[in-house]
Amino acid sequence: MNFKKVLIIFALVLFIFGFIFTSCQKKTTAVGIVLPTKDEPRWIQDQTRFLDALKNAGFSAKVLFS
Repeated sequence: MNFKKVLIIFALVLFIFGFIFTSCQKKTTAVGIVLPTKDEPRWIQDQTRFLDALKNAGFSAKVLFS
């Protein structure tokens, strides 16, 4: 076989395996939320509510405070 043909076949095999591997991965959507402060109980409650609601909807989330 010609070296070019071997190289092209090898590249195609790598492409196919890469496509299969990336299409089989579980995809999640990440959500970021910024709340103003941790000093008030209302924002702590909102943090819990946001995280619970997003988790139940299938999202991964991170809450940050200013």
